[in-house]
Amino acid sequence: MPFEQDQNIVASNFANQNHAIINSNKLKSIDHGTVVDILAEGQIEGSASASKAGITDKTSTAYKNAFLKDLFLNKTAVLQADADNTDPDDAEFNYPKDKIRFEFQDGTANNTVLFAAEEQSFEIATGDKGQECTFPEGGSATARSATISRTDVDTVQIKVKFDQFFVIDRKKGNRKSTKVQVIIKVNPNNGSLTTIINEEVKGKSFNPYSRDYGIDLRNINGYNTNTSGETGSFFPVVVSVERGNDSGGSRTFNTMRLGEVRGIIREPNNYPNIAYSALRFSSELFANAPRRYFRLRGKLVKIPHNGTVDLTNGRITYSGTFNGTFKTNKEWTSDPAWVLYDLLSDATSGCGLPESELDPFTFYGVSTYCSALVDDGNGGDEPRFSINANINNRRDAMAVIRDICSVMRATPYYEEGTIKIVQDAPKDPSNPSAINFDYVFNNANVIGGDFLYSSSSSKTRFTVINVSYFDLDTQEIDYVTVKDSTAQAKYGTQTKTLKTFGTTSRGQAQRVGKWFLHTQQNQTETVVFETNIAAGSVLRIGDILGIADRVKSSVRRGGVVKAATVSKITIDDSSQTNFPSINDNPTISCLLSDGSVETKTINSYTNNTEINVDSNFSSAPVINSPYILESGTVKAQAFKVVDIKENTKKTYSITAANFNEGKYAAVEDGELLPTKNINIITSILPSPQIIDAADGTKAIQELISLVNNRPVPKLFIDWEAVEGASSYQLIYTKDDENPVVVNTQQSEHEILPSEAGEYFIQIYTFNSLGERSKSPTEVTVTTAGLTDPPEDPTGFELEPVGNSQVKLSWDKTEALDVEFGGACEIRHSPQAFATATFANSNELNTNINGSTTEIILPALTGTYSLKFRDLGGRLSANEAKVELALPEMSDELLVLSQRENPNFSGTKTNLTVTSNVLQLSDPSANLTGSYEFNSVLDFDAVYQNIRLKRHIISEGFNVSDQFDSIGDVDARKNFDGAGSDRVKATLQVQTSQDDSTFTTAQNLFNGSFRARSFKFKSDLISVDVNENVKFSELGFDAFLPSRTENKYISSGNVISSPIQSTTSASGKDIVFANRFFTGNSVIGGSTTAFQPSIAIAPEDMPSGARYELSAISGTGFTIVFKNSSNAVIDVKFTFQALGYGKGA
Repeated sequence: MPFEQDQNIVASNFANQNHAIINSNKLKSIDHGTVVDILAEGQIEGSASASKAGITDKTSTAYKNAFLKDLFLNKTAVLQADADNTDPDDAEFNYPKDKIRFEFQDGTANNTVLFAAEEQSFEIATGDKGQECTFPEGGSATARSATISRTDVDTVQIKVKFDQFFVIDRKKGNRKSTKVQVIIKVNPNNGSLTTIINEEVKGKSFNPYSRDYGIDLRNINGYNTNTSGETGSFFPVVVSVERGNDSGGSRTFNTMRLGEVRGIIREPNNYPNIAYSALRFSSELFANAPRRYFRLRGKLVKIPHNGTVDLTNGRITYSGTFNGTFKTNKEWTSDPAWVLYDLLSDATSGCGLPESELDPFTFYGVSTYCSALVDDGNGGDEPRFSINANINNRRDAMAVIRDICSVMRATPYYEEGTIKIVQDAPKDPSNPSAINFDYVFNNANVIGGDFLYSSSSSKTRFTVINVSYFDLDTQEIDYVTVKDSTAQAKYGTQTKTLKTFGTTSRGQAQRVGKWFLHTQQNQTETVVFETNIAAGSVLRIGDILGIADRVKSSVRRGGVVKAATVSKITIDDSSQTNFPSINDNPTISCLLSDGSVETKTINSYTNNTEINVDSNFSSAPVINSPYILESGTVKAQAFKVVDIKENTKKTYSITAANFNEGKYAAVEDGELLPTKNINIITSILPSPQIIDAADGTKAIQELISLVNNRPVPKLFIDWEAVEGASSYQLIYTKDDENPVVVNTQQSEHEILPSEAGEYFIQIYTFNSLGERSKSPTEVTVTTAGLTDPPEDPTGFELEPVGNSQVKLSWDKTEALDVEFGGACEIRHSPQAFATATFANSNELNTNINGSTTEIILPALTGTYSLKFRDLGGRLSANEAKVELALPEMSDELLVLSQRENPNFSGTKTNLTVTSNVLQLSDPSANLTGSYEFNSVLDFDAVYQNIRLKRHIISEGFNVSDQFDSIGDVDARKNFDGAGSDRVKATLQVQTSQDDSTFTTAQNLFNGSFRARSFKFKSDLISVDVNENVKFSELGFDAFLPSRTENKYISSGNVISSPIQSTTSASGKDIVFANRFFTGNSVIGGSTTAFQPSIAIAPEDMPSGARYELSAISGTGFTIVFKNSSNAVIDVKFTFQALGYGKGA
């Protein structure tokens, strides 16, 4: 089972195992961290991979390698799952194996001490910490020291630090290796001064560098006299660090300092009866302790003497008969029954109950059902119920017991001095659909003769279940969704999330969801009754009852046995009893002397008082005990006991839920539930009531359903079920059409499809004899069909994506005729939020799928608007808006901002300019028009990343608000001069590489191009002769990105290395690898409007020398170097040019 045990650190030691690579050209420090984790209290199996592979020797290399597959550091396994356990390749390790050390003990009393549990360490305080160890030239060394007074210290660890470690070459100025002699001495109280370390550290490091030195005091003479302060004693001990050579002058950087001094006490601890592990890792892999995840097979539990654990999946198989005893040695299993048994009986980590108070036989029966193999939903099989849980915090005992029971559908109860468990499972697992009653009831053995029934409302039944489980591969909580399509069609989508306990199988989680849905949809009825002590005292939670209620069935099919042999039963009230036909496969169920219920087939009746069976009962039924009769036409009701309450008057109150024996096969095998006919009362019943639910849900709702993925309106009608009703008749009339008659056994009906209009609805109730209620329930409903507009969008939000795009997101529509076949329409206006409307905005994307909730679009300053459009083209009444204010981009240049307004002097087709506004000349003649800009945007050459951003302010408007001028008044959405949102205007661009041949026009929003020149045009489009569109502003903005250039062209090659200048008086000509744009007569006004800036970096230029730049242009510049005497000199240099645009 998976464990994540960061909180159970019993020992940690970071940065205390520093070592260095010495006598190397380049030095580096490497720290290591060590963590000890408690995995469990008590002995566990250990590595899951090793267990599955059958590796039992936990000291073997194969076991240790297998465990590395189950050790996850930051959710990555140390060793890949398919690696060979005996000799894995280095490439199969996800972390370098020489940088990871891992050991494990399984939690016996004789645990071995792991490497990380052998010592404790503490810092020794000293005022010399951080002080420099000096050795002045011609002088003597200054030692830095620390004193150890504790007599239990075994080892001293000393860190020596260097600020930097190199020397500067006097001639070339390069940084080279240096060296330092490190001397460490130990001076015990007894005066036996000893030099322990005398080594030369050589190399170079430009960063702080440190080394750790460990000194084992036990190897020094006199250590065994470890008293402190007495004459001749070993302690206190002074350790000193000295520098053995001078610093080497001002060009040498190797300052040496005393770092941390730690005392180490070796006190091995094997943590008996605790499973624990130790991990040592290099700081090259992790700067801090990684999160550790362990895939373990956990605590060992008692296993029945006749059981064998299947190591592939943890289930138990049994042979022979269980005698109530267990194996001598505990074993690992995922069987929840024995995990619960261990939790109850374990005195160390469980409840500590005496085993004499536990009934192992009921646990055994539950275990056999748990361990049976079932379909895992993925082409294989798995145990029906498995538990893989990590209980690592203190919890209420009953809460944990209930959690474990929930895994296997079990209930604990106390009886006759012992704790037992009962499971919701078939009586005969080999024939799960067989019905076997544990007791039978009829009106004769119920106090007062009454059964009280109640059922859950259909509005509270879930139809979609999301079940959580722990995915062992991803080490994350995952979910599986189970749906009841039939219930969804009836009740709509009602979702519930279930959190399972100890479940790591997707298949098991799916079965939990199916079981919950089945219970919700099919076990909806509860019965409560009172019975005498003879019956109540023998009932148990989970017993299956057969109930023959004459009120429900309308016939008497049960009573009391007056006399009996093994083959003939004499009943109590034959005159009132309805004897089923022999041709209808009749049966009788009776109570025998051993307390069991036995069912036999009836073959004949004698004088309508005696019932003869075709095969003998095991023993004669008990006199005065209950019996029930069944047939193919009328079956007894089956209920499962869920509560038993002993009353003060020596009676028992029983609560039971309806039971269908076919549910086990329905959940696990997908079989259909068997149906039963129990008949019901025959009196004239009242008509049903149509009452809205307490939660506000309407009894009659106009909804939309999907038919072949197309939204279709429907009228859903729900009424209160009438007790005893066999069916209902619904009659509805729409407007003046003919009535439609519907007969149904359900307390609901849907008219599909429904249409806009008025429905007059009548509902009658029928009893079991087909007799109709005297009068119907009547109601009139007005429906809209699919004519209502969709709801207004909500949750409209904007998130920038880089510099040129935004992500727009919104709440998903609730209208099916938008989600299926409809669309989300987004428009944009450069105007601010307060003034922008959907009508005065321009289309960005009108064909976004109606089920979509987000989209990436160009980033445009202004306001984005969103409306939903349904299948019939109707838009939301109100738009959702969000505003974007783009910041000025510091890394680009606005080279041209062109506006066509107010004159709009370009070429116009079907357009006219009125009051500085460009609009369609006459929509009644032409619904479309186009406008072409006069000027072409020409950069004189091809440049990359030219960014163009459109600028449009447009608005749709109604041509006339006079009713007589409108052909289809119903199609008009508004009047009084209101704007129209059914028109659109676009700005399009064509590009050219040579200012001659241009590409096909494409819509322009905000994009980057590689081209020389651009043409622009705009289209204005209306869909109605009464609606026009107008431009008040139209144009674009052009930007070039800033960039730097440090490469030049020489002999046809692009070069980035330093340049050697020339002694020629004309200087050195530099040609940029890629030219800059510097402007022209239209863009910038001149060819020098945007000249690049040049920065020069000479190398070894003589004192007093200078350089001169000339002929700076978009393609390059000229440079000449001169000394202090104004003579031209040759100097090596590099340059950096900053400008705009990149020539292609």
